Amino acid sequence: MEHLLDELRSVEPGALDDPALKDLLCQLGRVRAGLDALEATAIAEMDRRGCYLTDGAVNTRVWLAHHTGVPRAVAGARVRLAKRLVRMPVMAAALAAGEVTEAHARALGRGLTSRTLEAFARDEAMLTDDARGLDADLFDHVITRWLAVNDQDGPEPRDATSALRASRTFGGRVRIDGDLDADDGAELLAELDALYDALWQEDQAADETDPCKHRTPAERNAAALAEMARRSSATHADDEEADTGSAAPRGGRPRRRQLIAVVEIDQHADGLPATGTLDDGTILPRSTIERWLCDCAIGRVLLQGRSRVLDLGQLTYTPSAAQRRALVARDRGCIVDGCDRRPRWCDAHHVVPFPEGATNLRNLVLLCSRHHKQVHAGIIKLIWVDDQWLAHRPDGTRLQRRQPPAAA
Repeated sequence: MEHLLDELRSVEPGALDDPALKDLLCQLGRVRAGLDALEATAIAEMDRRGCYLTDGAVNTRVWLAHHTGVPRAVAGARVRLAKRLVRMPVMAAALAAGEVTEAHARALGRGLTSRTLEAFARDEAMLTDDARGLDADLFDHVITRWLAVNDQDGPEPRDATSALRASRTFGGRVRIDGDLDADDGAELLAELDALYDALWQEDQAADETDPCKHRTPAERNAAALAEMARRSSATHADDEEADTGSAAPRGGRPRRRQLIAVVEIDQHADGLPATGTLDDGTILPRSTIERWLCDCAIGRVLLQGRSRVLDLGQLTYTPSAAQRRALVARDRGCIVDGCDRRPRWCDAHHVVPFPEGATNLRNLVLLCSRHHKQVHAGIIKLIWVDDQWLAHRPDGTRLQRRQPPAAA
């Protein structure tokens, strides 16, 4: 194996003609499949011996992630495949020979359940032979059809439960991965499709200078999911808000974020930090802090050193509940022409940024999340005309949003 790898490393793809380049890629695929099979055998043996315990790991997945550097989700998938290949000898042999890929083995593993053991033992050779002649996507459809015939009671109970994982990356972004059952998936996709279509209509009607007009489907899906969460948080209580000044959730608006900004008082005369951190340590840029400060609850905790609390201020709202009701009555939603976002889905934006700008009705307007970001980014400029704030382009011309074209 090592000799073959050294031989392949010595090849210069740029020096090969077309047939030789194609042959190299096919050969690399077979070698990769053989290495995957060998790795799976080694993983299964480690799991059987339990030798990961001598390194302080709680299981094979944790050991594999720590010592090989792969993400834990990838390590867990490899451990699951290794355990299934022990019970799929025909597929394991085909993978070791480079006749199929790891994706074929994973697809076949879906067919191995507690209710299909007898049928699987009967048909494994036939299914493996199908895998040799089909790409992994088509073979996955074969397994789906095979399960429909041989496992009519549906998936395993452990597979029927929906699961969703959301975690922060080192860069402060959020990675989402999940697997939903048919009912939950249908609910999610129906709402996601409706919001996607609404966003697509808005993007088509947007000005050419609007970056959202050229969003990819994946970017628009992400925006639709965020909009779904924003609307959900805006409906968690009644629309009527008591002007109590308490920290309780208030209806008719998105839920506030918890932002912890650690700053040196004497270094920020304008009252705004250069950066802030969330309670989990994620660093936020000043532009994000400025946008969030438009409509949030603000509290003060004054510390000496890292642990001694000198002063704990009460939460204050900007704007107040009464001002919020007045904004709803006046603006009736996002003030940008053509935007139909309801008041509950809008932020109260300070035209003159907080804290320099006063928190009063003259300096406040309702903006949806999309247009709020665009105002802070300078894509939209608010100008006072005839006793109201109107949306303009940066060059001062009025922003007129045309009607979207009919959907194809």
